[in-house]
Amino acid sequence: DTISIAANIVFDTNDTIPTNRWTNKIDAGMPESKLTAETHPTLPNFYNLKFTGKDDEGGSGIRHLLLYLANHNGIYEEIDTVAVDSVLAFPVEAGKQYKLFSIAIDNTGNREPTKLEPDVILNFNQAPTDIALSDTIFQDDLVAGGYIGKLTSVDAEDNKTFTYALAEGDGAIHNDLFQITDDQLQIKNSFKCAEDSIYKVRISTTDEGGMSFSKAFILNLEKVLEKPRPDTLVVSICEGETCLFHGIEYNHTGIYQYSQSNDYMCDSVFVLNLTVSQRLEAPLVTVEGINTLVSSVQKGNQWFYQDGTPVEGANEQKFTPSEDGIYYVAASNGSCYSDPSQMYRVQLSDHLDLTLDLVQGWNWISSPLDGADMQNAKKFLAPIQDQTLQLVGSEGTLDADGWQGTLTTINPKNSYKLQMETDVEHSWLGTAVKPENNVISLQSGNTWLGYLLTAEKPLAEVFASIQPSEGDVIKTLDAFAIYLAGNWHGTLEQMKPGEGYIYSTTQEKQLTYPATRVFPVCNAHIIARKTTSVPWSYDAHKYADNTTMLAKLYVDKTPTIDGAYTVAAFSGSECRGIGQSINGIIYMTIHGTIDNEETLSFKAYENATGKELDITETITMSGGHEGTFSSPKILNAKGTTGIDLITTGFTIYPRPLRDRIYINGETRNIRVVRMLSTSGAKVLEINGYSGNGINISHLVAGVYVVAIITNDNKVYYEKVLKVE
Repeated sequence: DTISIAANIVFDTNDTIPTNRWTNKIDAGMPESKLTAETHPTLPNFYNLKFTGKDDEGGSGIRHLLLYLANHNGIYEEIDTVAVDSVLAFPVEAGKQYKLFSIAIDNTGNREPTKLEPDVILNFNQAPTDIALSDTIFQDDLVAGGYIGKLTSVDAEDNKTFTYALAEGDGAIHNDLFQITDDQLQIKNSFKCAEDSIYKVRISTTDEGGMSFSKAFILNLEKVLEKPRPDTLVVSICEGETCLFHGIEYNHTGIYQYSQSNDYMCDSVFVLNLTVSQRLEAPLVTVEGINTLVSSVQKGNQWFYQDGTPVEGANEQKFTPSEDGIYYVAASNGSCYSDPSQMYRVQLSDHLDLTLDLVQGWNWISSPLDGADMQNAKKFLAPIQDQTLQLVGSEGTLDADGWQGTLTTINPKNSYKLQMETDVEHSWLGTAVKPENNVISLQSGNTWLGYLLTAEKPLAEVFASIQPSEGDVIKTLDAFAIYLAGNWHGTLEQMKPGEGYIYSTTQEKQLTYPATRVFPVCNAHIIARKTTSVPWSYDAHKYADNTTMLAKLYVDKTPTIDGAYTVAAFSGSECRGIGQSINGIIYMTIHGTIDNEETLSFKAYENATGKELDITETITMSGGHEGTFSSPKILNAKGTTGIDLITTGFTIYPRPLRDRIYINGETRNIRVVRMLSTSGAKVLEINGYSGNGINISHLVAGVYVVAIITNDNKVYYEKVLKVE
């Protein structure tokens, strides 16, 4: 069909000007063509190519045909333009193959789709019948691109030029390792000291007429490079140790290899055969009799001196030292020793070097030294008389200025309060009394108690010969413990030589210290205080007396959790003691003078926000003990911020915590997240909160308090457990 159009142009009032008529020819269909061939009637080396074609019904008609011929690589190229229904004389040559097809183009430019198969194949060629490779053996010292052999073809016709390529098909297993350049088979990369010796490839040859033949070849690698013998290192280590092997640390059982390149031989191979043996748990040591140490492990024990030197012949489960010293045990499974057990000090002799580190002010002391001179108060204090002000005991006092007073004897069973003018450290050398020969009467009320053992001991072992009563209190200058349900609880865990104590009970008891000559080596007898963020401090040595107290803090009538608040006692504006929260109970030693009957007030410090809160309740300085587990002293404070124990609003997960802490809830309202120890020390602070959580991998395992402070200044608390 055709579309034609013309226009008339008018300028102002002039005559109409007609335009030329424009015509577009419309043809929606594609033309078709066909090529056929037959021998030329008169020319022996020619074929007549006949071209026919048609357009779609009602189409614009065929303009011309294009003739395409495949070259020897099989790629079709346009070689001529011919008219439909024409005949073309096409010359042919022996030994060649011709693949031809035609493409029709109509008068509107529509083009017949490209054909997938030729219209005509004229074959005057035979494919090659064989391929030969001059050599199928190559050596492992060839570099990349190295020559293996020359390719030649067998062909029945007089073709002189052949094209070679790696072909697909049977035997084409290792084609990717080789390459062909012209008529040469080469290696693509070095085969230096390869493990395999046989390689399979398939190669094709194509003659000038485009006919191909392919064939599989087996190639043999001849190994001429010297292969160094592997250098094997056999190593056994213990769990927790590492082995450094060519710059890399290994800590798991296995066989590891390292290769080092050589220029004229195969790579050197180094092998690590590593065995990691399990390490035993550290043995637990108990004491049998007076001085026999017993390991919890039955076999493989080795007892050591403190410096790590093995005790010769001490390989049994039980070990009875023959001399004073510090010992421990480690167990072996035949490959590894366990971690060492706790160290124990064994003192077979009665010799004692009593060292007192005395501080300016009041010190609570005792002396287990035997002998008239050591128990004479004046002679005992003579070396430090110039720094001493007075010595106070339950039976009297002694003024160092002129040695005035009624106190004449330092009884090892008793404790004393020693007032110093300056700091001083002094050692007294002597013989200790035998604890098993000294029975101490614990009276109803307060007993000024001396410590007769020559090393530190846990409270449970010290008082093993008596049955403490519920609510019994043992205290020293700045720590105490109270007995409840078969255990001692508080800030005092162990007793040590030279320190003085007061034991309070409602029932009389007869105490005999254990006669053991074995003592665990410990670093401290008082739980460390970590509430370093509070704005208060006190001097534990300023006053001779103290009052101990168990208390529970309520803020806005809500019970608080460990670590959220720190409570301190005051006389006026002077801080007299700072409490420590343990399992919801505040343990506090308050310092002062009994005679003055001072009124003591309290303040609470919110560790997350730094707010100070006044507490309503007061007590009188009595020198005794306030509060019990069942009925602790209740301290009430009014908060300056909102308090929530996270029953709603925020959720902390996972539980228990490991490497990160995540918070669910209205996290956009979070201003600060702080983590506190149960003693109130701030260990971590993050502004805001992101969905990636908070990294806590650097924190040691234990119980912490999470404080979430919101934009509206509310504080949400929750106690969490962090594990390794």
